[in-house]
Amino acid sequence: MKFPKPILASLLGFSIMLTGCHREAPSPAPENVTLLIEDENRILTLGFSEYLAGCIFAAADPSFQEETLLAAGIALSSQAQYCMKNCEADFGADLADRGDIYPDWLSPDELEERYADQYPEWLERVSRVAERAAKACLYYNDGPAYTPCCRVSSGVTDDGGFTYLPALKLSRDPDSPEYSASSEYTCTAVRKLLAPVTGSVVLPADKAEWFSEPQYTKNGTLRCIRFGGVELTGEQLREALGLRSAAVAITQEHDSFIFRTRGSGGGVGMSVYTADLMARSGLSAQEILQQFYPGTELID
Repeated sequence: MKFPKPILASLLGFSIMLTGCHREAPSPAPENVTLLIEDENRILTLGFSEYLAGCIFAAADPSFQEETLLAAGIALSSQAQYCMKNCEADFGADLADRGDIYPDWLSPDELEERYADQYPEWLERVSRVAERAAKACLYYNDGPAYTPCCRVSSGVTDDGGFTYLPALKLSRDPDSPEYSASSEYTCTAVRKLLAPVTGSVVLPADKAEWFSEPQYTKNGTLRCIRFGGVELTGEQLREALGLRSAAVAITQEHDSFIFRTRGSGGGVGMSVYTADLMARSGLSAQEILQQFYPGTELID
């Protein structure tokens, strides 16, 4: 049973439909890609569908509906192909494992640790979906569209800067068990974790002044903040501290900082949590993609 129109409008803030002219099928995705593991300064070569499987695991719970996983996989395939055409990873790699521009990615070692005995079962399921997703792509104009995903939004996605990445109010995302999180680090640990990004920085004696001048999007995502005299983006802070999202509030207590986040992921594009609610009501992967990326064309 599909969402009645009032429920779908409530979930998305408004109803939107995919548009776009037909075109000849694009060149297929590469069979293999090179991936820069930034923390280790090394490059992996792996099959494109194998890479997508790690991205799907990072974006979605593997127990979600298969149509949800497929929708996420197609979006991540498109995002990766966009990045390969328009971005330059270091050391000549096709892609990087950081989640600011590129899709988030989890390695087999991380997945084995996370899922333990269930990992073989989930890997088989996600790999099957990834093989299908690798054959599809969302196009806009003459190339792959930049179509990021997040596990769950802060309740409202941010405008992604493209006509097909509108801000959407997602009323059910706050129901997700991954919606709220809190991380606490000692001041010493914060300084150490941010050092690779900020370099040597002079910090005020008052620890409560280490972070200053935060700037947020209208939907509550941290756009940038100063750490001492150095400006960080919200995504840099998220990556460095391993936070769930950049929709973060920072407080300083005693000799620690507390980072309280809403949502999980970059907060732009598809919320996979809401996508799964749609799939459970009967929407197909294509119908889900139509709602989150209006103006793109699905080619498979």
